[in-house]
Amino acid sequence: MDLKQIPIFSSLNDSHVEKIKEIVEEISMPKGASIFKQGDFGDAFYIVISGKVKISKIEDGEDKTLAVLKEGEFFGEMALLEEAPRSASASCADDCKLYKITQKNFGYIMLLNPAISLKIMRFMSDRVRKSSVAATVAEKEGKIISFFAPKGGAGCSTFSANFAYGLSMNKDLRVLLVDLDLEFGSLDMILDSKYDKTIADIVKEVEIKNYENISQFLAPTGDNLKLMLAPKKPEEAELVKVKVVKEILEVLKGYFDYIIIDTPSSFTDHTLMSLDVAYRIVVVINSDILCLRNTRKCFEVMKSLEYPENKIITVLNRDDNLSSMPPEEIEKFIKTKVSHTIPNEYITMRKSTDMGVPFLKNAPASPVTSKFLEMINKIANQSLQVPKAETNFFDSLKNLVMGK
Repeated sequence: MDLKQIPIFSSLNDSHVEKIKEIVEEISMPKGASIFKQGDFGDAFYIVISGKVKISKIEDGEDKTLAVLKEGEFFGEMALLEEAPRSASASCADDCKLYKITQKNFGYIMLLNPAISLKIMRFMSDRVRKSSVAATVAEKEGKIISFFAPKGGAGCSTFSANFAYGLSMNKDLRVLLVDLDLEFGSLDMILDSKYDKTIADIVKEVEIKNYENISQFLAPTGDNLKLMLAPKKPEEAELVKVKVVKEILEVLKGYFDYIIIDTPSSFTDHTLMSLDVAYRIVVVINSDILCLRNTRKCFEVMKSLEYPENKIITVLNRDDNLSSMPPEEIEKFIKTKVSHTIPNEYITMRKSTDMGVPFLKNAPASPVTSKFLEMINKIANQSLQVPKAETNFFDSLKNLVMGK
């Protein structure tokens, strides 16, 4: 990358550029490498030639992402100007090439041309302004919970939508729901969203750099719940690369307490990425034998990926107590413990979906709502109020059959 292409050096004449070339050092660093750590003495200033650099800060024991810097952007100047320890850490989010300018040579550059000093000050002022706005929102790094079903029709999308809505019932939380079923996403219908912006539009229209750039593409779905929609056309799915989705999530984690991801029923690259970055994986199954067979294969894949056991939570949907295979037999078949069972309220769920309203909102006294809220409280460590449920039709039928 030519120095003249870097914004802070673009106004220099050729002789000044040649002088700067003599004092900058080009370095290469692999993905994951630490450039400097919070608290280190500031001995150099850096410019990104290629790759991405993550700026993060430890606060209250948590590593919070402040920014992801790309080609042409610079960092590390504050410690040099203030002669103070580094206020944040910098690490390579990709394989990176950087220009490194030592403290001594940084001072030389500042004196070389007043325009450079002014540009650096302007960039710093802009960063302070943006960070002050972000500070009211980015209080902690959000947790990602990914929903996956080994077979379509298990209720994965309905569950992810209601899980996100349930979390948003806590008005202190900011929640984002992401439709990562890029070809056949259905969350717009489940939540009756008419928003015209999708994740494909993010890729086409803006630079993924900060929350301000992305926020306009998030559909408002409540006071503290937003929705990132799947592409309107299946062919647009090709535009949304895995690397881009990961970048988007990395930025948004700084602004939401929880990010809920609905995935397709297959191990696509996007699905695997969402499972890798998730704090918890909720596997939604039912008692259909084909679904159970796929579930057993699913857990074999996850075992090969070496996910910790506590990362995976299995939820049995439509448990009506009349299945040919009771929950204990299902656990033996899939060789995994079922953590939660949700009663069969197919009519309630279907009616809510047709209306475009979460069943938690549409049927607050139903057994499925009570069980679902209990599940949210346990998985996300919440204290949502669980209403007393009315009698389930299938429970009544079971009692009748058993003579109770």
